[in-house]
Amino acid sequence: QDGTTLPSVRCFAELPDGRIFTGTTSGLFEYIDGVFLPLPGEHMGESIDSLAVDAFGNLWCCGSASSIFVYKDGEVVRYWDTDELYKEKYRIVAAQDDRVYVGTFSNCLLELELLDDTYLDSGINMRVYSTESLSTINAIYPDKEGNLWIGADNGIGFLTKERTMQTDDELSQCVGASQIMKDYEGGLWIASSKKGVYQISEGRFYHDQTSLTKSVNATTINSKVTFIATDTGLITLDGDRNPINIPGLEMLHDVRIRDVMTDSQGLVWICTYSDLGLFCYD
Repeated sequence: QDGTTLPSVRCFAELPDGRIFTGTTSGLFEYIDGVFLPLPGEHMGESIDSLAVDAFGNLWCCGSASSIFVYKDGEVVRYWDTDELYKEKYRIVAAQDDRVYVGTFSNCLLELELLDDTYLDSGINMRVYSTESLSTINAIYPDKEGNLWIGADNGIGFLTKERTMQTDDELSQCVGASQIMKDYEGGLWIASSKKGVYQISEGRFYHDQTSLTKSVNATTINSKVTFIATDTGLITLDGDRNPINIPGLEMLHDVRIRDVMTDSQGLVWICTYSDLGLFCYD
């Protein structure tokens, strides 16, 4: 409750068995009997920037000196020095399922597929992806949809499930991203070392495949049919968003529709801006 005498703490991680580790500027520490204790052994005193737990329950550590090592059963079982894993310097590690992701100080990201827990070259398939304009990767967040969100000094973006890079002007404004997560509604939260906290919410609207280029005045849904009021007529779509014709409403296809609504009895009221006046569809 009174804190700890640890040096600068950079990150935490918990193994499946409940053990807690922290990475500090003075190395890797483990929480034992209410106290954080430094771990003995080679490389344990290196300054650590990030930690990740892989699918086998082992700890990946990314060091400030651009090194990566795997801690398993009380010892370092694999160590990569600068440029040994790839030609770029390493910045951060993250993990999900059988994948470990390594961000670099440049504009590329490594995806390591773990085939077993030997951590030999034969048990690791590595793929390299360009993050295009995003450079110095500080955060990696794999979401449930299979996208891989990337936070960098100069903005954020994501690799799609098919691993194509996506970004835009809005995302590029989120500079200095140091941590990324999604909430239960799909909203994106970004912690920034330069701008505080960003929140990006999923839009409630989307561009429908009907490719409407007309001015839309109002919409309503009745019995899985969507009614769309436009200045050049009434458009009706089925549950799969495909245009359909409804008997009795053909005369409204070229009429200016100002408003449309469904009442509590399930009736659709259609207000035209013409001599036809008001329609009620049952």
